[in-house]
Amino acid sequence: MIEARNARGKNYFGYIHDLFRDARIENAMIDTGYADGLDSAGIRRFAEAIAPTKARYIARVETITDELFAEDLPYPELRDRYVARVRDALDGTGNFGGRSYGMKSYLLPDVGLIKPLYEDEPAAASWEEFRKTRTTTYSDRNDATVRGKILRERFLTIALEECLARDMPMQFHAGDGEAPSVTLRNQRPYNLEEVARFDRNGLMRMPKIIPIHAGYPLVSEAAWLAKYAGVNQATAQHLETKLNEAKRASRLIFARWPEWDPFSAARARSIASFK
Repeated sequence: MIEARNARGKNYFGYIHDLFRDARIENAMIDTGYADGLDSAGIRRFAEAIAPTKARYIARVETITDELFAEDLPYPELRDRYVARVRDALDGTGNFGGRSYGMKSYLLPDVGLIKPLYEDEPAAASWEEFRKTRTTTYSDRNDATVRGKILRERFLTIALEECLARDMPMQFHAGDGEAPSVTLRNQRPYNLEEVARFDRNGLMRMPKIIPIHAGYPLVSEAAWLAKYAGVNQATAQHLETKLNEAKRASRLIFARWPEWDPFSAARARSIASFK
């Protein structure tokens, strides 16, 4: 089997075309924030190769902010350019030449608990501090990753507002991650609760949130987070799969599993919402 795969892989694009066709995959969500060096032409070639599977691009927040944060701009111009880039990615051709079907953020592994921020004044102050520390060397990895936290929370909030206005989802990396390059405890699904609520003016707005990896191995946390309708609708089937995997692993290791299932009610609501 391995020899056959390696032989087929010599014609990579023909190989992946056959794989997607045989699996009858209708849609492929492509996170362009992890393009592995490809430009728009390379990503387009991949999308053409997997046809008739439809390629659905996902724009990553950090792809935009990493580029803008390297510039020296007054905060109002920085914010306005960021908003324009987000809107172009969602509505135009700003995501490697295509439009997006949602966004993704990798902020959680860096900062842990994320709180939406609607005011520009603290973000502007955070931007000025961020600019001063560009060449700072940190002995503690956590000090380095939380740099500019307030600024980044503000820009994430802007992006999530744009997604909410279009009824588009935002993916969040949660759960298992690239240790030791990230802090694992930051990736707890409960750290997304304020984002899942997205409170403003006394209203809990609950945008569509997708915890990537379903928070594994903290699957039960992700299941409880699915009490919020936006998380529930987007992750129900994936959460159930991961929860069942965790149950099987628990039986093998400990020969037991808690009798309660925090996911069942959330899944029932999700199924109802899809009908």
